Amino acid sequence: MQLAIQLRDSLGLSQQQLVNFAGGDRSQLTRAEGGQRSLTADAVINILKMHKVNAALLPTEDVQQLPIDLVASWQLQAEKCRLKLPVLEGKLAAMKASYTKARRLQQFTQQLKTTTAGELTGRQVRWIDEQEYQAGKTMEFYGITRQKLLAIEIAMLQAETAIYENAVATEVPGGDETMPA
Repeated sequence: MQLAIQLRDSLGLSQQQLVNFAGGDRSQLTRAEGGQRSLTADAVINILKMHKVNAALLPTEDVQQLPIDLVASWQLQAEKCRLKLPVLEGKLAAMKASYTKARRLQQFTQQLKTTTAGELTGRQVRWIDEQEYQAGKTMEFYGITRQKLLAIEIAMLQAETAIYENAVATEVPGGDETMPA
């Protein structure tokens, strides 16, 4: 039985339902299920995501029949993930640093207002209030919730990278001899 049929049957979907999710058209899926053509890399990836599996969980004989362009696509996806990770990690580090600086500024302005009460001019009090307000806005913008969401996005990207790398490793048992140079 073809890989496309197995995945569609395991999901309990009609051909049209699968095409609506995976992309392409029904005639392409019919030809793929009949062994006349291969599914596109994007279609297989979408089906695997829908099925919540990675290629390592597929039967070995089916994985070995996947087209090399699919493996190349997985390698490109893994590389895209690897390139995006440092950008997101840098963004998270910058968010944490901005939040920490703003928190310190807010604490300093509160302390300044408390220790110098009555000694400041109206202009100095307005400046301190403005600094405290800006610190609060920065803390709100770079808050803990936003940092946690970005940390989750990073963890998901790391997992996605591992899935693609595992799929490539599973597809090429015994080395790179089936991969183009």
